[in-house]
Amino acid sequence: MSVANIMSKEFSTAYKDESIRSVVRKMKKNGHSIAFVLKKDHKLYGMVTNSTIKEVIEKNISHEEPISKITIDKDNIDALGTNNTIKEAIRTFKEKDIRFIPVLDREKIIGVISQRKAMRHLIKEQLQVELETKKEEKARLIVESLNEGLIVVDKNLIVIEFNPAAEKMLGFKAEDRIGKKSENRSQEPSIVDMVLKDGRPRYNQEVKMKDGKTLLVNYVPLKQNGHIEGVVQSFSDITEYKKLQDQVSKTKEELDKAFALTLPNSKVEYKLKSTPEYIDVYDSSSNTIRITDVIKSGGYVHVVNSLKVAADFNEMGLMKLIGIDKDTLVESIIFHDLGKSQPDLQIGDVVTPSEAFEFGMMHAARSADMAEKYYNKSKDVVTIIRYHHHPEEKLPNDFPTHLLPLLRLFKIIDGLSAAITRRNAKVIYEVDGSKLRVVEKNEHPKYNRELSIDLYTGNAVETPLNRGDE
Repeated sequence: MSVANIMSKEFSTAYKDESIRSVVRKMKKNGHSIAFVLKKDHKLYGMVTNSTIKEVIEKNISHEEPISKITIDKDNIDALGTNNTIKEAIRTFKEKDIRFIPVLDREKIIGVISQRKAMRHLIKEQLQVELETKKEEKARLIVESLNEGLIVVDKNLIVIEFNPAAEKMLGFKAEDRIGKKSENRSQEPSIVDMVLKDGRPRYNQEVKMKDGKTLLVNYVPLKQNGHIEGVVQSFSDITEYKKLQDQVSKTKEELDKAFALTLPNSKVEYKLKSTPEYIDVYDSSSNTIRITDVIKSGGYVHVVNSLKVAADFNEMGLMKLIGIDKDTLVESIIFHDLGKSQPDLQIGDVVTPSEAFEFGMMHAARSADMAEKYYNKSKDVVTIIRYHHHPEEKLPNDFPTHLLPLLRLFKIIDGLSAAITRRNAKVIYEVDGSKLRVVEKNEHPKYNRELSIDLYTGNAVETPLNRGDE
């Protein structure tokens, strides 16, 4: 760094024909221990210090004499130029045992550098270097301990970072890659080139490698002063995850096929798969919902999820209760939304639920009629379907009391399946005889709840959980 960066521009000057008295006053006023003496053309003539001022007293020199009489000639002064470095200044301070050095530009003084300031800057610079070194060491430790692979290339595609995780995943040694030009080992066009070109990061990119591996990669531009200097690539090996995902998908397809075989005919399957369900966000201030996603085969998914919940309850012993008939429950689940009609909504649509969607009791009645007329379902199945949207206090007086426990269980299953299907809810169950406790946790906290109910008596307590601001 140049001395010009730390020099002081506050210093005392005097022309060589000024009196000693005048210069001494200037030095005292400015609090300076030195003054630089100039020629008429403002070029440096020499310098006076407190020591030379003492000579005036010791030699009994008149204070009215010109300052040039006691000036140290410029040829005997160690001066620096703007091109000199701070380290050169410190070397001069040590060699000459002086405390101040003038900085000249074409023989004119433009500043002064003190030994103290130069040393302070040097110490600060050394501390900064040590700090940066420690930061680099810490960053290096972090990079090397990452489970994710990390590769950094410069704008010329030269590899400048290649961490141990990248070595393990890609099978290359860092020492063989750093300093070499990066190679595109994927089956797709180079995303690195695209990021270097447009400066836009790309996240969660699945990249199929030539060796068969699948990597999930983030590409982020490396910028300095607004300019793209390279690309940082962080990645993880998701090959096994993709295999598992494929297996799960295949298993799901097999389960769907198996479930389809349990349906009465293809018309029921077609109806369920053509009935959409909607994921939405509710706005209590306007009593509207905004559609955030569309589940095209939502009716089918809802029935499958209902059967899964019913299967869980069966394993927990609920189907052993008197009044809970498994076959009636399963058939009610399969047919309960057969008559449901949904509006045609798109992502982003904002609607009032009571205006956009059919009243639940209406499609329940329609579904019950279809189950009875076209599929000859039992009276109990038809009754459960017809009244599954009725509040218990609005059930008709002749509602069969023996079906109340089953209706209560059906409503719980229907509600939980809707939460799982439309809100990705996580549910926890506890069963104690006829008593059922359900904890429902949704992606939208306002739907979180805990429900305790006795299926026989109907006594129920519902408690909201962490609903937050609605």
